[in-house]
Amino acid sequence: MNIVSIITAVIIIPQIAFAYINPGVMGYWLQVFFAGALALVIKFWLWWRKKGNVGLIRKKTKADSLWFLKENMDEKLFLEQVSIKREEFESHPTGCIRRIQKRFTKGALVVRSSFIGEDQFLESHAGAYKSLLGVPSESSLELRKSIAEVFASNPKPRDSDQVLIQVYIDAPNIVGVLFSRIPGAPWQFSLSYNDQSPKPEGVTSGLDRSKNFVFFRHKAMDHDLPSWSKDLIQASLKIEKLLMVHAVDIEFVVLADGALKILQARPLVHSIEDESTPPLKTEITGIRTDENTILSRMSDWNPVEILGARAKPLDRSLYRTFICEKVWNEERSRLGYHRASRDDLLQEIVGQDYVDTSLVFASLMPQSIDEELRDRINKEQVNYLREHPDLHDQIEFSVCLSHSSLYRGQLTRALEVLSISTEDKRKISRDLEEISLRVVSRIQKLVESGALFARRTKDLSEAYQVCQDQARLFVQTARASFISKAWLMEFESRLNQDLSDIVARGTREALLKHREFLNENGVETVFVRQEAFSISSDKVEIDFGSLDQFVETSKPLNLELSSDEAILSVKGLEQFIHQSNFARELNKRQFYWALSQYLDLLLQATPSPFRDYVDFLEIEELVTLVAGERNFALSELAQRQRSYEKRAKIRFPDVFCGKEEFLCFEEKARRGHFIGEGQLQGEVIYLPAENSKRDLRGKVVVFERGEPGLDWVFDQKPKAVLTRYGGPNSHVAIRCYETGCVGLLGLDENSFAAVKSAKNIHLNCDTKTFELG
Repeated sequence: MNIVSIITAVIIIPQIAFAYINPGVMGYWLQVFFAGALALVIKFWLWWRKKGNVGLIRKKTKADSLWFLKENMDEKLFLEQVSIKREEFESHPTGCIRRIQKRFTKGALVVRSSFIGEDQFLESHAGAYKSLLGVPSESSLELRKSIAEVFASNPKPRDSDQVLIQVYIDAPNIVGVLFSRIPGAPWQFSLSYNDQSPKPEGVTSGLDRSKNFVFFRHKAMDHDLPSWSKDLIQASLKIEKLLMVHAVDIEFVVLADGALKILQARPLVHSIEDESTPPLKTEITGIRTDENTILSRMSDWNPVEILGARAKPLDRSLYRTFICEKVWNEERSRLGYHRASRDDLLQEIVGQDYVDTSLVFASLMPQSIDEELRDRINKEQVNYLREHPDLHDQIEFSVCLSHSSLYRGQLTRALEVLSISTEDKRKISRDLEEISLRVVSRIQKLVESGALFARRTKDLSEAYQVCQDQARLFVQTARASFISKAWLMEFESRLNQDLSDIVARGTREALLKHREFLNENGVETVFVRQEAFSISSDKVEIDFGSLDQFVETSKPLNLELSSDEAILSVKGLEQFIHQSNFARELNKRQFYWALSQYLDLLLQATPSPFRDYVDFLEIEELVTLVAGERNFALSELAQRQRSYEKRAKIRFPDVFCGKEEFLCFEEKARRGHFIGEGQLQGEVIYLPAENSKRDLRGKVVVFERGEPGLDWVFDQKPKAVLTRYGGPNSHVAIRCYETGCVGLLGLDENSFAAVKSAKNIHLNCDTKTFELG
């Protein structure tokens, strides 16, 4: 029976009895008193639940919790254990050792911390204290030493602290961790495990590179997961009920005979506000997908980069209107690319945006390719991406037929992997070369048109038209910039030299041109939205900085390379790279400035009662509202907001090939696992293992791994922590969730080396990227 039901009964039954015995004034006031007491109990319960993952069966230590679970569940799921209190060990160490050796007559043991305040319902201090592995049970001296060392790892000792002794499993088949709810995504499990020669506690420390799966709770038993995971899922749900908590963190192993063993089970500390089943059934049914469709969040007109991971309805509809509805497709066809059969590049799935890669493949092929060959190539490209899903955020370079090689007769990587005739490859290469050179010939005109349309206006219709015109220029120059980037990468590989200064000069000169244009139009101070398509985003002043000095001191590069076989001369290539990036950057800024003006006018014209909900209207709806042609009930918009907030908590794959992957997917991280949302920038402090404690408030702290003893880092309230080792279910991840600290865990070797030497870093958890300064 629920504890609230018990308390309610204790209050209500006396109320009824007293009212029956004395129905007069006394009975009335007793009813008022007990009704008030009941209201306070309910109010306290609601506060208590929102406070976090708070349970009502409060076991003092992890050892106590394991004993309780073992008594109330299948005991085969748990290891034999002995717990020793600090006061008991300090007064009778020999007796404690005898008790351990009586239970464990041979073999190696694990000595774990089990302290007061550890693994509690408001804070876990996961990984903060020592655990010693492989302690020989036959050696009284080693046991005594190990227990003393674990006790000594607690800087705030208490007499009732314990150590927990269990059998050491030195060669498990599988080692892993299950979160029965993902912090921030309460409808989903998160399972991390290693089944390739795993080390004990390798997943929690992050030393092992684990497989990471995310899947929905309400479909948990339907997912295509290993058989032992079914037992684990059922055990986790029972542990939640027994401990009366919302979520648990379970560390487990699977033995050689397939037996599941739960090593630890702690409450997973995070806020739970909505446990109802997410509205997925109808929306998943409506996903447009077939054998030739792969959906990606980071391909082509990358919605995650432009809109963020959780775009609001107005942001998305603006992006579609000006870029992804028709413009992207029309402007490509004008350059000589094939026009894709559909214009709607984006698919929204439960509030999150994906690019249909089959449309990208189709829209970046030359128009001259016949339909039969085009379909065949499209299928090959889809299959190649399915086999190499890690390329989904760079398909324009590695998979699409989007540009020719810089060198005549040489094929691009995307052409090389196609199993079509050599003659077809050569023809496609020539057609792509023609398209690429057409872009080169038009770049000067695009540069001259860069400031053609952007202007100040106070008329909504005119502002809308300015945005449309500027968006078309932006789309064209973006394609030119892409081709120049591809050629630059190819040229750099031949030279073995970094030529990024050409791009940098083009970008800086575009900023200068933008400033000059604004000054000519009487605009001295320019404010734009930080998130270009978000009407409610903060506006910031454009900082042009010391751009004049940069351009004056940055000299053209002296490139020397025999380029008789190249499509362009070396000087022509340098000029194209410079101009294309200049045009792209200028048109992007002009477009964003025009868009910001348009949104300002829309917001000013929006009736005041609706301004708090304007993000949850689509652009067509907002225009009709402003024009007085349509009205909306505020309750309907409030419901849209609640629905958005609910959907935004669901975790999705970055790329998937079918509906089943939407419900259960492997979460892969190329450069590390991001914990948290949004963006931040901060000063980097590298913390070697031997470093003494220091003030880390507001800093981005970098360290190898969350060794016991580094828990103090989180008490310092850093902006973010970055580690060489760690995964989404590691001890460091748990501490990030508990403290609200942003994390980037499990960086690859090269990235970690670069990060720890940097002075500043910009982290973007939505796009899963970072930039060093």
